[in-house]
Amino acid sequence: MEHAATCPAACPDAARQNVRPNARSPLRLLQRLRRTLAFARTRRSLADLEPHLLRDIGITPEQARAERGRPVWDVPKNWLR
Repeated sequence: MEHAATCPAACPDAARQNVRPNARSPLRLLQRLRRTLAFARTRRSLADLEPHLLRDIGITPEQARAERGRPVWDVPKNWLR
């Protein structure tokens, strides 16, 4: 009976916390899709900022529009961590 208490099947919530999806798993695919959509949403939001707000962060409206036009998979490596 003691073995059943430590088995992941006996405590599914604890087992789910230790799941590390492999590169082809549906969970991993869902995570990548959510992250990609977040990148697109961030770029759209940047392009919608007022010019004075863009100046505050050091970019021009033209740079913001150019960033908005980039493909969603074209992101800096540090965004992928």
